[in-house]
Amino acid sequence: PGLEGPRTVVLRDVNTYAILPAGNSVIPIFSAKTTFKLDISEYFAAVGEVFYNRDANRVTFRDSTAGVSQPVFEFEHQLGLNLVMQARF
Repeated sequence: PGLEGPRTVVLRDVNTYAILPAGNSVIPIFSAKTTFKLDISEYFAAVGEVFYNRDANRVTFRDSTAGVSQPVFEFEHQLGLNLVMQARF
């Protein structure tokens, strides 16, 4: 009974989708990314990137008190970091 009614489905890729809780509509996704390179010496460098993603459409399924899986929203903010050390010979 908890899964009846119309649902909005967010298609991210061919095999990736999210089923939003009933009565919710799609919210735009915002992303930002920056990269940097730091030359430590003539032979070594550090290359990095920082990215941020705000996706309020992220959903997971959790069991309700009645034991029925229901879609619920996840935390919408994501922050990622990458760092690569480079050596030149």
